[in-house]
Formats: sequence, C-alpha cells, structure tokens
Amino acid sequence: MKKVLSLILMVTFLFSFTSCLYAQGSTGNFGVSLEYWMTKFEGETKARGGTTIKYVDDINAEDEDNIIKFNFSLALSGNSDIAVSFYSLSYAGTNILTKNIIFNGVTYPVGIAANGKVESDIFDIKYRLYPLSSNEAQLGLVLGIKYAKTNSKLTSAALGTQTANIDIAVPQIGGIIKANINNIRLMAEFSGLSLSYQDSSGTIWELDLRAEYDIMPNFGIIGGYRYFKLDVEQDDDTAEFSVKGLYAGGIVRF
Repeated sequence: MKKVLSLILMVTFLFSFTSCLYAQGSTGNFGVSLEYWMTKFEGETKARGGTTIKYVDDINAEDEDNIIKFNFSLALSGNSDIAVSFYSLSYAGTNILTKNIIFNGVTYPVGIAANGKVESDIFDIKYRLYPLSSNEAQLGLVLGIKYAKTNSKLTSAALGTQTANIDIAVPQIGGIIKANINNIRLMAEFSGLSLSYQDSSGTIWELDLRAEYDIMPNFGIIGGYRYFKLDVEQDDDTAEFSVKGLYAGGIVRF
C-alpha cells in the first residue's frame, strides 16, 4: 500500500511539474519516468557450491512483489538516444526446512526454522540507434551494459546468518521497434548477452513491451509488460531467477 501511495504522489508531482512546463511552452529531449512493476518471481541461489535453495519451494518466499523502477532518457541528434534505469528486487520467506541445506559451508538441518532472502540491485545503461526511422515507426539497435549486485542470505536462530554476494556487469545487445499512432507510442525491445571472464560468468536478458499515451506534450502515462532473466556465477556462488509482470506509471519530458 505504501508503494502505491508513493507512486501516486510521484506521478502527481510529475504531472504538476509538467503542467508548469507546458504552460511555459517548454518541450525537450530529456525524459524521466517512474514505473510501478507488479512482479512475479521464481529463483534459486547457491553459496560455495552447496545446496541449491529454491526460494518459493524451500523457504516459502512470497513470489509476488511490487517495485518502483526509475528511468531516464536523453534523445541525441542523428536518430539515437541514451537510456538509464535502476530498480531493486527483494524476495524473502520463512519455513521449516524439509531438506538439509548447506550454505557457505554451514549445514542447516531438516526441521529447523530458517529465513531466506534474496535481493538484487539492477542498473542499466544503453545506447539506442535507429537507422530506419520515419514519423510513423522506428527500427533500431540496442547496445548497453547491465550491472547486477545480488545478495542472498540464510538465517536461523541456532546457526546465525550466512550470506553470499555476486557483483557482475554483462554487456547487452538487442533490437527495438517503435510505432506511433496519433498520441500513442508502442514499443517492443529485447536485449541480452552471455559473458564469462576470470571467476565470473553471467547471462542477463530482458524483454519489454510498452505503450505510452501523451496527455500533453510534456506528460504521458505508460503501461506494459516486462520479463527479466538473470543467471550468474561468481566464486562458486550462483544466482538464477526470473521476474515478470505488468507495469504502469508516468513520464515527463523536459
């Protein structure tokens, strides 16, 4: 409920600020948007080559959560733009263990109550070039990098807390298509890549289907569907999860 109220307040602020810009006749190439993403989660982690923890099955973690995603974009000359985004994922649960779990070399035995939590901060920057562009549609290339900082932990009253951390950056390559219909913009974007270097490896990819409706030149509402997949390994620690769901929000352009 707090997140819903926060989103309403932020979108209201964007709309009020945009109304001032519109009254002054200001339109620009810089955009800021906020999204309320209603996620569905499925994932697992492992620490130091131990037991794979399936968070929904083993820890009874909530598989749904609503998060706020921040987006910034800057239109450049020559039919291209730069986009930056950030969001944090967090899923947790508590359960009586039905199997022995070895985490960071510590054995959490069957029958004890354990709390598990996985968190991931995702930072994304990308450059999008549109070699095919008209007033009605654009077809483009996406180049970028995604940085993921993932932390997983397991806690019990008797054995304390063990944690595992993975920090990894994975280059992204993909494509984007946009279509303009009156005040409505439709977009489909896909990017991803696998990378392995030294003691780290990772695969990160994302699909984003999006619609924007302009209420006024500086302000619009947005909605869509996103699927995000992460599979990373570092120093015998692994994290693999997928997050998907609908989102809605607002965008203001300066």
